[in-house]
Amino acid sequence: MSLQELPVRPRPLENESIEGYLLRVTARNGWQEIRHLLNHIGLSSSYLIDNQTKLKQLCEKIAPCTRMQPQELYNHFAENMNHSWLYEETRAIQDLRTRFPRLCPLCVNNTGFHWHWSLAVVSHCEQHDHPLWDSCPSCGESFNWHSSLFFGCPKCGTDWKPEQLPQLPEHQRKFQEKLSSGIGLESYIQDLCLALRALSRPYDPIHDKLSYWPTEQRNLAEMLSNAHGLLTQQIPLNVWIIGCIKKRSELRLLGIQTLLWPIIKFRKELREHWPIHESSLHFAPLAEVPRLHQYEGKTSAMSGIRPARLKHVKVESDLYFQARRQEVIASLGLPKGSMDSLIKTGLIKPINDKRTARDQFFDLRDLPSLLCLIPEKDECPDGYTVLQNRDQRLRHHRVLYADIVASSLTGKTPAFRPKGSYDLSMVWIDEEALSIFLSNACESFARNR
Repeated sequence: MSLQELPVRPRPLENESIEGYLLRVTARNGWQEIRHLLNHIGLSSSYLIDNQTKLKQLCEKIAPCTRMQPQELYNHFAENMNHSWLYEETRAIQDLRTRFPRLCPLCVNNTGFHWHWSLAVVSHCEQHDHPLWDSCPSCGESFNWHSSLFFGCPKCGTDWKPEQLPQLPEHQRKFQEKLSSGIGLESYIQDLCLALRALSRPYDPIHDKLSYWPTEQRNLAEMLSNAHGLLTQQIPLNVWIIGCIKKRSELRLLGIQTLLWPIIKFRKELREHWPIHESSLHFAPLAEVPRLHQYEGKTSAMSGIRPARLKHVKVESDLYFQARRQEVIASLGLPKGSMDSLIKTGLIKPINDKRTARDQFFDLRDLPSLLCLIPEKDECPDGYTVLQNRDQRLRHHRVLYADIVASSLTGKTPAFRPKGSYDLSMVWIDEEALSIFLSNACESFARNR
């Protein structure tokens, strides 16, 4: 027996995940955690097999210890990593593979960890229709890759006792059908990932892509069921609507479109046609709606957020109001390209000190007070004229609508907005002041030619 050869050398099982195989080898050789095996073969304890190169390196290390050929071992697991839909850069969850174990208590000790169990869009075992556990049903402890998982909980020692099996949920049945046929699979996965992300951070208007499903967020089987419910049922949507109105209430002056922006953007991003598109964005009385957390799952709202953004978050509610340029402009009802005018005049400042516009984000809570800088009127006063973005006078004088709005916001050009308006898409502006502003703009343009 060579120096590194293991006393017990099990061969990979059909459809076994590479992590599941490593754990089985670990358990059969008397260790408790995969890191012990990785250290034995000369790899880091935190070695992550997330691409073909890493898999090949692992196989070259472990094959001599198991009396297998590296290429044979590699071929066995590489087939399950070759699916194009496992990783998609533009998807809400880019890599579908979770970084924590999930198991079916009915078959984990017999057939090992199936590679499908690691997918964030899979909630049930295909053989037994049993929900996949990622934490102990007795003590609630989140699973790590520990050899005891084949029989019971490493934390409390409870032996696995399967749940009474309910009917296979619709979202899992649809996934299995699309996986078999290949028809519509990627669109279905994309939409389910969008719904998962929405449940993970339902009031966050910035939709960052997740590299993979956050390790801190467990009970994924329940989350998937709720995600599908969000796409297909009115009640979960009502819960989300009410949540947005309550959590983002500081934005009431900006109107319902801004309050419900996370939901509106979510519906626009969906690829397939779901019942949520027909669902109205009105809400039932609070007493008729289930408690908010019922459909949010057990998540950590601060997980999965990029460090560059997280350092500007003091409390969780700050996340509800951080927004990029496009969300700010849309909330104010201004045309694209207006942000520079507002920043140049000091009316609004980015939270982060970034020179690149696409990396900047802002606090939407600054906008209601900005809106109030232009007072309301019941009707257009005498000596005032209606002004909107596409006004021919602006085009003729080569003036941006945002520039004259910024001038009004700073008090240089008198203006009003209609009473009850939620944005600055239309203002009533003093005719004489407008004439002076346009003349000055023409003179400035002529000097700079």
